[in-house]
Amino acid sequence: MQRRLKAGYLLPNPATLHSFVKYRLGVEGVERLMHLVGEAIVLWAQEERVGIIDSTPIEASRYDRYALFHPHYQVKMDKAHIFHLGPYPLTMVYSNGTDADLTHLFPLIERVEALKPKLSLVLLDTGYDSYEAHAHLWYHLNARPCIDTRDGAVIQEEGTEPRIRHWVNKLWRAGGDIHAPLTQQLRFLYQHGRVEQVGMHLRNKNLLDPEFPTLIQSRGECERIHGRIKASVTFHLKGIRHESRKLYMTLNFVAYQILLLFGLRAGLKNPTHLSALV
Repeated sequence: MQRRLKAGYLLPNPATLHSFVKYRLGVEGVERLMHLVGEAIVLWAQEERVGIIDSTPIEASRYDRYALFHPHYQVKMDKAHIFHLGPYPLTMVYSNGTDADLTHLFPLIERVEALKPKLSLVLLDTGYDSYEAHAHLWYHLNARPCIDTRDGAVIQEEGTEPRIRHWVNKLWRAGGDIHAPLTQQLRFLYQHGRVEQVGMHLRNKNLLDPEFPTLIQSRGECERIHGRIKASVTFHLKGIRHESRKLYMTLNFVAYQILLLFGLRAGLKNPTHLSALV
């Protein structure tokens, strides 16, 4: 069935469109669409250089039999782990509501790496504070990892430059060169299993940087973005069947991405304000 608009264009019946998305595209197809829209956002927002990673709760009904109760948020929920390029959400990973954020970081990094954004730094909260997270972000996204550190964080001796050179020299048979630039030495160590040591070095740099607390403060922008997403599209689980949740939440995320992409292509100064018109 089709509907004809006054201008003469044909639109599919909503039921036909719904069937196509759910049974032909499915989660895999919608995630592919999310990737394509993310690529377009990267192309049209080339001036953005700061990435932000954070999760946001996707609230379910208190009577939901499948969603898990999260003691911090005091609700039953699932989670969306989102990467933002400045104010623009590029991609997301869907998970159970009680999953630790860190467990979904590397799959998210893989998706972002495939989009090839040009980043200078990536901001994250303390839930991601690990040596491996620092190293993976730096190596795969070619950006400075700015992860808010936990209380009591101290400089790790193994991450100092003398220890970096020591291990590069120790691995000379594998091609280690202590005369190479430090960045090259760090990449060498990462590629040869010294991931934690690379992460220690990067974390040490943040602890020693007096500007680091100021940098990390701008991470709060993502909370406002999450609020705009939830104000613009359905981003909760109430009334949605368990087996369809990942599909519909990803699809609604893509709808918000497309809204911002229209604003970018139209040359709007702040496309994120389009959400107020929805």
